[in-house]
Amino acid sequence: MKNIVLVCLLGFLLTSCAHSVHQYGVSEYSPKIKRSTKRIVVEKEQQVVFYFADNTDYVDQAYDELQRKCSGEISGINTRFSTSLGFFSWKNKIHIEAYCL
Repeated sequence: MKNIVLVCLLGFLLTSCAHSVHQYGVSEYSPKIKRSTKRIVVEKEQQVVFYFADNTDYVDQAYDELQRKCSGEISGINTRFSTSLGFFSWKNKIHIEAYCL
């Protein structure tokens, strides 16, 4: 019986996770935004295992991709920075939505 409980507990610890939003930022909206205005969405993430990060430029890459997707003015930028926690690892995520005028 002890082995079954131990295996179940170990399985729970290895597969459990949590998610949290750290920051949510909103910029000013231009009065030129209409229903037909193009919406841009960019998502990037950074995998961290045992405090070793694989991509330290993920926020800069998201910003560069946002600028590449719009040849005009960018307005109404909404930025969400969140983390998904795992077993000895986590993912930092940046989600950016904006309007291209």
